Amino acid sequence: MNKRSRRRLTDLALLVTLTGAWITHEAGMLLHSLVSLVFTAVLIAHARNNWKVFRSLLGRGGRDGAIDGFITAAMATVVATGLVFWATTGDQRLGHEPIAIVATVALLGHFWSHRRSLAGLIRSRQPPSTVGSG
Repeated sequence: MNKRSRRRLTDLALLVTLTGAWITHEAGMLLHSLVSLVFTAVLIAHARNNWKVFRSLLGRGGRDGAIDGFITAAMATVVATGLVFWATTGDQRLGHEPIAIVATVALLGHFWSHRRSLAGLIRSRQPPSTVGSG
């Protein structure tokens, strides 16, 4: 599997598992926790697949880097509060749900800032040619 296919698959899995985490929110803590843990694993894979771009955005600063940095911090907080929420069987003081809502809404900014590359991933069927190849 080439890098572009892996990115497409990871992005699709990210969308499916995020949707699943929201859908299972009221279905019970165990199911929601399991789906959310799969989402977390896919999120880590997404970050790994896009690490060079992510790191360069954070290094340059600016709006895109700020949005990505905020989403990273918010998602890490959602995961941490979710794990504590699960371990304490429902401590509402952690703010897990409001933070999850803010993080999900912030993804709209992420999608907007990466709209060209996301559209390119969807449209392209072949990997880009390398410079200097025959």
